[in-house]
Amino acid sequence: CKRKSSLREHILRRHVRVDLVEWFQCERCLYRGKTKHDLKKHKLRQHAESNSVRWFECEQCSYKSKVKYDLKKHRWRRHQLEPKQRFGCEQCSYRTQRKDHMKSHVLVRHTDARAINWFKCEQCSFKTKMKYLLKNHVLRRHTSPEHTKCFKCELCAYETKIKGDLRKHLAALHRDPESTKWLKCEHCSYKTSKSSHLKLHIVSGHTSPEDITWYKCGRCPYQAKRQDCLKSHVLKKHTTSDNIQWVKCEQCEYKGKTKCDLKRHMLNVH
Repeated sequence: CKRKSSLREHILRRHVRVDLVEWFQCERCLYRGKTKHDLKKHKLRQHAESNSVRWFECEQCSYKSKVKYDLKKHRWRRHQLEPKQRFGCEQCSYRTQRKDHMKSHVLVRHTDARAINWFKCEQCSFKTKMKYLLKNHVLRRHTSPEHTKCFKCELCAYETKIKGDLRKHLAALHRDPESTKWLKCEHCSYKTSKSSHLKLHIVSGHTSPEDITWYKCGRCPYQAKRQDCLKSHVLKKHTTSDNIQWVKCEQCEYKGKTKCDLKRHMLNVH
């Protein structure tokens, strides 16, 4: 029975058009869920009194949650599985707990552009290596708000067409510092919740030039400590406007050559 229920929920979440869903509306706020279970979890998270619910506590840190599934996610993300249970890239030091993430990593980082089956937008020149990125692009650029579901933050006025963007927003702006497992730099006061960010910080700030694997530009003397910096350099200095996949702002006409340009624009303008 539980498996059948999970399958029904999966079909509702992934394969039923938004306009055909029978939504479950919260009586106390604007939230609505596709399933009764989603609504129940929402009520527990947002409207249940702390002293009237059962708390699920992590054995390895001070994190606790009103929803059992949230604790499961926390354990998986913050207290990672043993190395033998993780997937390691054969071409670099990247590791992950998920096979699909490894597949995406190899495709994005280590696959020659000529060998890629590109996903192309039918309405503009955008193309991408990942199917889900094309889907997100179509939602952002070519889908009007009335024809799609907007994911709204329950803690501020932020809303987006992309569920993943809402998750990033919550993690960046509304995460409880006490429940976050911080990774601290051994050389300074820097700390972050992401191991990839810590690694980049150490390479950029605390690694001597002779110990660094430099990323060199094939068109000029420029070299960088980080691959993403070299990529940005090539985009800005050696790529013509016709060949750039512009990163566009959803709130105005601005467009940038890199995600960092867009992020800087969002911080300064919006």
